[in-house]
Amino acid sequence: LNQGDGTFRPKFDWTREAEDRGCEDMTPLFFDADGDGDLDLFVTSGGVEAPPAHPIYADRLYLNDGAANFRKAPAAIPGRPFSSGPAGAADFDRDGDLDLFVGGRVVPGQYPTAPGSRLLRNNGRGEFEDATLELAPALAETGMVTGAIWSDADNDGW
Repeated sequence: LNQGDGTFRPKFDWTREAEDRGCEDMTPLFFDADGDGDLDLFVTSGGVEAPPAHPIYADRLYLNDGAANFRKAPAAIPGRPFSSGPAGAADFDRDGDLDLFVGGRVVPGQYPTAPGSRLLRNNGRGEFEDATLELAPALAETGMVTGAIWSDADNDGW
């Protein structure tokens, strides 16, 4: 954590989450997932080291308690694990909380086949549901995604 004087000190002990040690972290994304005013941490997992749908590909959400102590929220991210890459947060359903886009990278052992991408809707408490097929079914067939940026393309403030 930034100490305000140009120095940093570690705060989170990543080794305490034993089941996450094999994960290949791809994208860290800090955003307020649970609406409590502090930044939580979403981490996508990728790679090709294990078979498709292996638990090491599960994306993870760590909730901040307000004092920069992060605890894993194991049931927050739905769906079967897939090798993902970029992620972005925006309020795509206009309900006041931040939702997620998660870009798919590759199906392990089947390069260049991509697993598709997902839109995850936040319930306001930092728990998400997969809204891809409801809101943007074409994303389920999208190829390899290497970047994610939300923008206001029509300049309507949303």
